[in-house]
Amino acid sequence: MKMFKKISAILLAVLLIAALSTTAFASAAYTAIPGGTVNFNKYLVLSSDAEVPNVTFEYSIEAGAAMDMTETTVAVIAGPVVEAGGKVTAPTVGTAVFAPTDAKAATVASGDSVTLASDQSYAKKSVTIDFSGVTFPEPGVYRYLLKETSAGQQGISYDTQLPTGGTAKQRTVDVYVIDNNGALEIAAYVIHTGTDAPRILTTTNGTGDVSTAGDPLTDKSDGFVNDYGTVKLGFAKEVSGNQASRDKFFKFTLRITNAGAGTVMNVTVCDNAKNATKTAATQYETSAMQAANGITTLTADENGAVTHDFYLSHGDTVLVTGLPEGASYTVTEDAEDYKSAAGTTIEAVAASGTAGEEGYVAAKLYNGPTSGTIASDDAYTGYTNTRDGLVPTGVMLTVIPGVVIVALAIVGLIFLGKKKKEEET
Repeated sequence: MKMFKKISAILLAVLLIAALSTTAFASAAYTAIPGGTVNFNKYLVLSSDAEVPNVTFEYSIEAGAAMDMTETTVAVIAGPVVEAGGKVTAPTVGTAVFAPTDAKAATVASGDSVTLASDQSYAKKSVTIDFSGVTFPEPGVYRYLLKETSAGQQGISYDTQLPTGGTAKQRTVDVYVIDNNGALEIAAYVIHTGTDAPRILTTTNGTGDVSTAGDPLTDKSDGFVNDYGTVKLGFAKEVSGNQASRDKFFKFTLRITNAGAGTVMNVTVCDNAKNATKTAATQYETSAMQAANGITTLTADENGAVTHDFYLSHGDTVLVTGLPEGASYTVTEDAEDYKSAAGTTIEAVAASGTAGEEGYVAAKLYNGPTSGTIASDDAYTGYTNTRDGLVPTGVMLTVIPGVVIVALAIVGLIFLGKKKKEEET
């Protein structure tokens, strides 16, 4: 309410000044004043299981459109950019630099204008607009347009929480300059999403009506809210066949591209049968295998690419989280002397509910493509290795008769021996 009253007073002052003639302005002989600074926030919303991306957001600022005073609105002056002598006096804007080491918050802090889903977190940066190089020569509402440029990072959606009627990558910045007993004074910097002129307060709407429909305060903004969309990539190993070893480790190579420079993705290597993370050195044939599978993160290089080898035995899985939407992947394996086929019957996500009923979720298998570009859905893939051997038939037919003959011979010898002994006696 205090802010509403303050803006109301500013609007009334601007209205009175705007009603004066051009001659009156000239006779006032104001001394131009420099501007100050104002900050806005940059919010980056992401999945709780993803790391903050290595990304920089840049901004530009330019003069807004001038508007004449009307019966219901205050005049708007295009923000000064170049003085009469050619001196550039445009304001400057900082950048919002995010990195994987930045902290994430799963609960919205007081005063932050961001909304989170249950599985989301956010990172925040403060960016400064510097008007100190700008001079304001007379009272009025000076308008600027603040614009955000594309960061070039995969998975970024620009201002998904934008108020109705605004432009995702643009904000309006109004500088209210007033006459304070004959001297110029900057009363407020107002950031909002619309481009309409400020309304005039009449005798029928008091200071408490400042935030009614059409008033600039209804679309006020404290910055930009962008989403960083990420997905999961999982792959698994299945072994089958009467001559196949389920203890054998197969070399898998994961290649990720177009993920953004410096992007960090989390990795979990799991024994699917035991549902436990595989970290013990005794579970692997060599220390190299243990080292390869012991990683917990993958970091993309300056080209947004990363390659890593894993060693998986039957039932083992690898899950990569925080992979940016739009990134590409390829999973290959060294099948050695086994027959290899893409896909497995291992479940990535178990079915729940009853088929045909509301809430039913079908089982997801690790049987997706072994390469592709991830849009917005998680991807699960893998390989099945088979090795079968032929077992000769009729083996027992050649063995059993021989055994019978030997047995009969032994019985015969015993019988003959017994008969001979009886005859001697």
